[in-house]
Amino acid sequence: MTKKHYSLALSIGFALLSQANLALGAHAGGLSPEARIKRQYSRIDIGLKNGALSQEQADSLKANVADIERDVAAKKASNNGSLKPEDLKTVESQLNENSNQIQAAQAGGSKNVNGSNTLGAKWAKGADGAQNANKLKKEMKSEEKREVRQEKQALEQKVENQQLDYEKQMVEKLGEQRPEIQKKKSELQEIRQESGAD
Repeated sequence: MTKKHYSLALSIGFALLSQANLALGAHAGGLSPEARIKRQYSRIDIGLKNGALSQEQADSLKANVADIERDVAAKKASNNGSLKPEDLKTVESQLNENSNQIQAAQAGGSKNVNGSNTLGAKWAKGADGAQNANKLKKEMKSEEKREVRQEKQALEQKVENQQLDYEKQMVEKLGEQRPEIQKKKSELQEIRQESGAD
């Protein structure tokens, strides 16, 4: 076996192993979609209990998880109880996006420790009767960075979803072209046999 053939065989082996892992339903972190769904429900419940999420936020986030859960069940039902690799990618993408939403909602918080204080929950009287302007600026910059990070994550998620849709369309087109390719291949083999090239 030449070095080129060995390299090709190795590449094919890795590709098949990767497909097998996807077919088994494990993602890079090692958790199945079902385990991640269960974990997201748990994270929402914890956020609700510790006051990081309001009931309205928790209900909305749980509805998102339930949608994903139904989607997984439908995809598995249509594929003999397992997810196709492209479906697994889509589900993982949805779970990642929802995880980011849970994290963002918890970071934003819902608990107002000062009750109905019109000056805001974080307002604290300074030594001179005013707030510390530098501290407020720092908090505002931190909040801006968080918002920019969330926007960037949302954009990356959108690009990833578009890529997944494109890949799915290409796989479908290749599937449609397969009979024609196989026909041409068998014609070529017949010509080679007739000409004695084999």
